[in-house]
Amino acid sequence: MSTHPDLLELDALRAGEAPAEVKDHVSACTACRSVVDDLRLLSARLQESVSDPLRIPPEIDRAILARTRPRRLRVAPFAAAAAVLLASALFLTLPAGRNPADLDLSGQVDILDAYLLARILKEGKAPTSSWDQTGDGSVDHGDVAVIARASVSLHRRTP
Repeated sequence: MSTHPDLLELDALRAGEAPAEVKDHVSACTACRSVVDDLRLLSARLQESVSDPLRIPPEIDRAILARTRPRRLRVAPFAAAAAVLLASALFLTLPAGRNPADLDLSGQVDILDAYLLARILKEGKAPTSSWDQTGDGSVDHGDVAVIARASVSLHRRTP
């Protein structure tokens, strides 16, 4: 390897997913080894924050929730009933392969899904059993962590 690996390659090494040439380079290069050590420290701190979540300022909390909540429509009661029927029909026709970790039904599993589940749990609302990502029979912060890790992984994994 004639140049230093980039940050993604170094983080892949931290995660145990780097090719042999990156491993060989880092074992011989103190600068790159230092970066990998820093990445390991950052990863450990992020893991700690899953068990002790960071406090989110209320204005950020409201902005994120606004993006995940459907807008309320002011319509006549019969139109609201029609909308409920249409939504039910669409829900029943969703493909069987839809990912249950896609809580906001955006078509992809992303950090907003993890955030939405964390908010549901924090507010004491009853989560849906299909959101159990760990397979332990309960929906809790471990499931939030699985969705969050999948949404920021170098190699997208479906929870």
